[in-house]
Amino acid sequence: MRNLNVVTEYRTRMHTLHRPIIYRLLQVSHLMLKTREVYAQKVGVTAPQFSILTVINERPGVYVNLVADILNVSGAFVTSEVGKLIKAGLLTKQTSGKDRRRMELHLTNEGSARFERATPERLAANQVIFEHFTDAELQGLGDDLQKLLAGLDLAVQRLDTPR
Repeated sequence: MRNLNVVTEYRTRMHTLHRPIIYRLLQVSHLMLKTREVYAQKVGVTAPQFSILTVINERPGVYVNLVADILNVSGAFVTSEVGKLIKAGLLTKQTSGKDRRRMELHLTNEGSARFERATPERLAANQVIFEHFTDAELQGLGDDLQKLLAGLDLAVQRLDTPR
């Protein structure tokens, strides 16, 4: 009987607390992806390529594996997209001065110029999105999202593990 009460309590909590948060996160995700598509169109690349360009713009000299980690995608995917961006003249790869086995990613002049096409809209959108938050609230939100991400990663691992 005790287990039934625990399950019932969890389902009630899940329905009243978890589900609305999950729905809001799905809404946020949808709208974030939609804004990324607008920015990508301005730059003339795909939405995933825009995300890659953003990381490289923020961290010149970054390695493929860090881009993949930041974007939560595979290294193989980033490598493939980087190849397309190099072919389009937007990126270069340079041998790392710290580790000759690694390749650093940099925007070309054309890549920087094209990336900047989306900057006015990005800055304006970010101002609207975050204007109602204090710096402390944004820090707290970032911390909370990190906890949520850790839980999601663990849940996905458990779902992917054969039983």
